[in-house]
Amino acid sequence: MVFSRRENSNLSQVFMDIRESMKTSVAIRLVIPFPLLCGPALHCKETPSKDVRTLIHKEREDKQIDRAIIKNVLDVYVEIEMGKMDRYKQDFERFVLQRTKLYYSEKARSWIEDKEHSFPNYMLKTEECLNKERERAIHYLHFRTVPKLVQALLNQLLVMAPKELQEEEHLGCLALL
Repeated sequence: MVFSRRENSNLSQVFMDIRESMKTSVAIRLVIPFPLLCGPALHCKETPSKDVRTLIHKEREDKQIDRAIIKNVLDVYVEIEMGKMDRYKQDFERFVLQRTKLYYSEKARSWIEDKEHSFPNYMLKTEECLNKERERAIHYLHFRTVPKLVQALLNQLLVMAPKELQEEEHLGCLALL
């Protein structure tokens, strides 16, 4: 793939920003599998998507992260393929959606098992997670990924969990029906 001078300059600046941000903020290893960074003779086996997913998980756990790193890395996926997004979907989107389902499935299970929670509390937590996830997604994910992410969250918290919600008497769900 051949890039114009402007594209090379833009991508080089993104990578320099990422490297600088890595030095000054969180100590995260980003291995960028593009010839621009790896060089034509090197074979990069990893993608930055694993590290980006780790950052997203940390933010879900209320840790402070640099959102610009995620945005810059994901923008590179789209720019490199001139908008096709095949690598973005393959290397990142598919995995982040799977991780989202797993994360919120575990959250639902822990809320249901917690004897201190009630059905209204469960719904409030669901709404809170939905709002936070939307806000995160809008900041750094591609706009086509946002509805998929929201759907994954809602599916885990409101579609997959209701049977368990009804079975747990301490939640009071049956009393509301």
